[in-house]
Amino acid sequence: MRGPITGYAWTHWGRLKDVTGGGDHPAAAGTAPAPEPETQPPYQAEVVNVKIGLNLRTSPVNAVNTILLIPPHGVVDVLRDDCGNGFAHVRYYGTLGYCTRSYLSRLETEDEPEDNG
Repeated sequence: MRGPITGYAWTHWGRLKDVTGGGDHPAAAGTAPAPEPETQPPYQAEVVNVKIGLNLRTSPVNAVNTILLIPPHGVVDVLRDDCGNGFAHVRYYGTLGYCTRSYLSRLETEDEPEDNG
């Protein structure tokens, strides 16, 4: 049955813990979550041991849509490497998604000063 909710004689109200937003009830005001601060990627990794490429997916599940194919030796920013199901949350040229972490090889950074010699 569909219709405007104003036509019913409501006796109780409630809130779902994961739903936020407007409404006229005082409890609905100011419940929007604060935006998460932008953080630097923990590390960069290279795509290895693939012939054609590595699927970047919309979710950490193999059966979910592929956004794009990261080529062999492509470098990604690893935002989180413990997303379950063996997946990592990565950014590839500004595109966020999930890929199988066993095909990522962490790139080490050099801490040596440049030789101005």
